[in-house]
Amino acid sequence: MSDMAKRLNAALEGRFAMTVLGFLSGILCALVEFSPDSVSRLIPGEDANIVGVIFGIVIGLYLYRLRLASATKAVLFLVASGLAWLSAFYFAGGWDYAGEVCQEDWCRYMLAGIPAGLLGAGLLVAAICFLFPFFRRTRFVVATIVVGGLAGALLGFENVFVLFPLWQGAIAYCFARGFPTAISPRGEEIDTA
Repeated sequence: MSDMAKRLNAALEGRFAMTVLGFLSGILCALVEFSPDSVSRLIPGEDANIVGVIFGIVIGLYLYRLRLASATKAVLFLVASGLAWLSAFYFAGGWDYAGEVCQEDWCRYMLAGIPAGLLGAGLLVAAICFLFPFFRRTRFVVATIVVGGLAGALLGFENVFVLFPLWQGAIAYCFARGFPTAISPRGEEIDTA
């Protein structure tokens, strides 16, 4: 296999792995949200705190394993993920205008989910760009935020088993698109051009 084919294969494997991890993280979050008593003693505050934290732990550990993040950056990613989730969660809950536009619950939730998804993705992308310089390309930033907003529309399904896995899988995939094509043993990007 040629060097170019090996790099392409590694990039596709990384995207696939991140997408699957995001999806599985979303399933775990949905299970926790569906049965909050099982973890309510683990994290202080409201049960809503756990969703961003789970995503942050899963993706942060994977980034650490790939040597794309130090332990400090993995923890900072976890914090950023938790804060982005809480911001989106409370933002969606405060959008009363949707009731004036639509009378159906699914429509109101969808209209509230789009800006909340944009906000959550935007905050997470800001943190990603700060923590991971390899992601600082306009096409990755814009695509991830747009996908976050579109996936936020899934709130209209009123089902955490739809929203969480698909939103987190989509965001994880978008993030993985920005991974360097090759990494040195010390975690530095190698210029393969």
